[in-house]
Amino acid sequence: VAHEIGNPLTGIASIAQNLHYDISDADGDNPPKESLIIEQTDDILAQVGRINSIVRSLLTFSHADTYNEESTEPVNISYCIKEALRLIKLSPDTRALNFEVSMPEQALVKGDVNLLMQVFVNLINNACDASPEGSTVSIKGILYGNEIIVNIIDQGSGIEEPFRDQIFEPFFTTKAVGQGTGLGLSLAYSIVSRHEGRLRLGDTKTGTNMIVTLPLSKQP
Repeated sequence: VAHEIGNPLTGIASIAQNLHYDISDADGDNPPKESLIIEQTDDILAQVGRINSIVRSLLTFSHADTYNEESTEPVNISYCIKEALRLIKLSPDTRALNFEVSMPEQALVKGDVNLLMQVFVNLINNACDASPEGSTVSIKGILYGNEIIVNIIDQGSGIEEPFRDQIFEPFFTTKAVGQGTGLGLSLAYSIVSRHEGRLRLGDTKTGTNMIVTLPLSKQP
């Protein structure tokens, strides 16, 4: 729970800190732009909404087969990726990394945008945590039949063979004590499954490749 809620809280802290500096650095003749303040406060409110959504999803974590059709809508996966990246880049820890993104712009899936955002924030954050300074996190989506397949690839040390079958189990983590609860991947796996998709660990020569497959939305 701390890990899940910590992601948007970090975003809120970063946005609030930037807002504080913008106001403090401005003099009487140079006030901060109203549009910038509105944008940053909107970001804070959006992250508070994410926390609320995360709490609700955690409460239903044990009911992975329960899917609320009332909260679903056509979701643009490229938008989810861009928003996830925008939030992740607020952290100073990601400034030494490069991001390579290639996504089909109009691919829609039927789902809950907040839950899907949560999945991609988790997966991209993990890729960032595993990546050495100056390396590249690659996010590539392709259309295959009636599905979209998203590969999130880092240039870290990869996952050792004995652990590959355990990474989606609740509370299992390869991170150091205090740096991860082991809930991120298991929760992401549950969310993707509820969207009738698949989350799996792919093969790559270096680093880790997490693959999200989701069915495309059937448009009327």
